[in-house]
Formats: sequence, structure tokens, C-alpha cells
Amino acid sequence: MNSSVFRIDTGSQAELYNQFIKNPRDFMKVHGDQDFMYRHIKDFEFWPDEWAQSYKWEMRGKPKLVGLRGNRNFETPGEPTVLDETSIAVFHGEPNPKDCIDKWTDDNWK
Repeated sequence: MNSSVFRIDTGSQAELYNQFIKNPRDFMKVHGDQDFMYRHIKDFEFWPDEWAQSYKWEMRGKPKLVGLRGNRNFETPGEPTVLDETSIAVFHGEPNPKDCIDKWTDDNWK
């Protein structure tokens, strides 16, 4: 599960919220927000994988990362493969879009 982009109908998880407010420590025993959501929110309908692709992994094919300008970045600039169905490039970890050395991010990140 990727929590970068998701949709939950307003009010559909009110009971979960109420349980959290009563005892937040019990809910914080998971690794992060994705694990929390997967464990506690029921009846997920997943979007097709092609709609939101990892820029590093799927679009750039896991290129080598190096430390540049104090951040991790791609060793060399590259051109991502963008599927026709892809609407969202997910940037997790580094590089962030504003720091990425690829021309594609300069042209598309606004």
C-alpha cells in the first residue's frame, strides 16, 4: 500500500477516529502511516498501479544514487518512462522533485 495518494469518503472512518482519540498510543505501535492505514482502514479499493508510479523505481528503473549537493540524487541525469495511464509521479525519499537533476522534473514540476 502506498499512502502518497488515496481517497477516503468523508465520515466513513469516524469510528476509527474516535478509537484513536480515546487511546492514541495503541494506534502508534505500527511503523508508519501506511502500516496504520493498512491495519485499521477496511475495504480499500486499490487504484491500478499504472496510475501512480514511483519516479525512482518504476519510471527511472532504480538508477544508482549518489550524494550530490548534500542530498542523494541520481548519479547521472535520465529520462523516465511514463506510461500512458500514469497521472502521478511519486517521489519518495530523495531526490525530491525540486532537487532532481533530470530535465523531466524541471519541465513538469511546478
